[in-house]
Amino acid sequence: MVVLAEILDGEGYLADFDKLADGSSRLTLHSCAIWAVASRYGQACATELAFLRDLLPETEIERVTHKMAGAYVCGYEIRPRAATPRVARQQVKPQASGHMPPQARQGLS
Repeated sequence: MVVLAEILDGEGYLADFDKLADGSSRLTLHSCAIWAVASRYGQACATELAFLRDLLPETEIERVTHKMAGAYVCGYEIRPRAATPRVARQQVKPQASGHMPPQARQGLS
């Protein structure tokens, strides 16, 4: 997280990072490197949030302050994602008779 703040700071965001008492983190962007675009096209802010979520997929990221909404900074709370194992879902096609194969019915009852 500190490295991310340093990278964003180097890109003109004047970023800093704080560890919060509950174990989450806050990333604060004091300056907006894309303000000229964002102030005209709000979608730019959505791509910024998507970028952070893509960069840190093991976390939940929520924007808690937003310059476009009148705040002085953009702030993001970053929390570890709940530890639930991801199970790949398998596409199961019905048999010609329209019935599911036995292995696809497991866990449905």
